[in-house]
Amino acid sequence: MQNTNRLAFLNQKSAEQLEALWENTFAGAENDRHVHAHVPLQHAVPNKSLLLGFAANNPRLWLIQRIEDNAILGYVVHGQIGPFPNSMGIVISRKFARQGYALETGQELLAWLKVEGKAEVFANCLESNLPIIGLLGQLGFEQLGPTGKSYDGVNELNFKKQL
Repeated sequence: MQNTNRLAFLNQKSAEQLEALWENTFAGAENDRHVHAHVPLQHAVPNKSLLLGFAANNPRLWLIQRIEDNAILGYVVHGQIGPFPNSMGIVISRKFARQGYALETGQELLAWLKVEGKAEVFANCLESNLPIIGLLGQLGFEQLGPTGKSYDGVNELNFKKQL
């Protein structure tokens, strides 16, 4: 992925950067409420060591770093997420949300995937995750319908974008 004017996408991750990802995005009650409000991460990533191990060892996961102050804002991932091998996910910290970073990250990832020769990309989210549903709409994704999975009675939706 190419950096933008505001953001750097880090594939090589230091222990310090991974710790900043945890502290900025997942640590504490407010972050926990923000992340788990619409993302069932507790089912996939139940604790800090598993999350940081996944982030450190995944070559298709980039930390999102703000260039002006090197703050770690969250991460973007591409690969096997759910039933589709060509899926993407974006997680932005609560304190950096609603500043256009997710849209900028999504646009860069889609441009990079197109250069990589991908013809389509998928994304999944819970039907209650209105911010991500809106973001996927801005990025040009088409809603395909429920995936057949449900978390606490809330359906997971599937989206697709032709590149």
